[in-house]
Amino acid sequence: LPNITNVPVDVENPSWDKEALRVEKHVEGDVSHLPADQRYEFSITLNGVKDQYLGRIFGADDQPVENSDIEMVNGVPKTFYLQAGQYLKVLELPENSGYVVKEISKLPNCHVSVQITDSKGTRTETDTAEGIGGGVVVYTNAFYFELPETGGPGIPWHTLGGGLLMAAGCLWYRKKPEGEGA
Repeated sequence: LPNITNVPVDVENPSWDKEALRVEKHVEGDVSHLPADQRYEFSITLNGVKDQYLGRIFGADDQPVENSDIEMVNGVPKTFYLQAGQYLKVLELPENSGYVVKEISKLPNCHVSVQITDSKGTRTETDTAEGIGGGVVVYTNAFYFELPETGGPGIPWHTLGGGLLMAAGCLWYRKKPEGEGA
């Protein structure tokens, strides 16, 4: 009988090159008011899966972020965080499985757009990404500069004061005797 140590065992490790779903984070515009390590909160829910699935966050350099593995099961929302340039990979989802991804972070002076590329083609959403099977979901936060208020509560009072001065000037001009001029 063969010894148990002599029996070859083939253990399949997940291949991070075979991705089924990729969620990316991009940031555009003036971000000088944000911390350099600003994190954006997301929620992901897998639907129609039977097993536990693994996701891992990678940096802009395509290297895994330390302690970033996320375990997901059917129908349970899971929270994760991405910084600008980072992305989440979820491995080997079944073809008919679904996903819902939402960005939870809401920052002022920021427009969020979502571009989804999958078997249905490419489409754009405003907040939530929903799809079936794999694909690429790109969340882009475009920060814009808020223009300063140019009016304010003083405008009606200044207009009224200016109108009164103009009326007083007209009356003063008409009361002068003829020939003296203004």
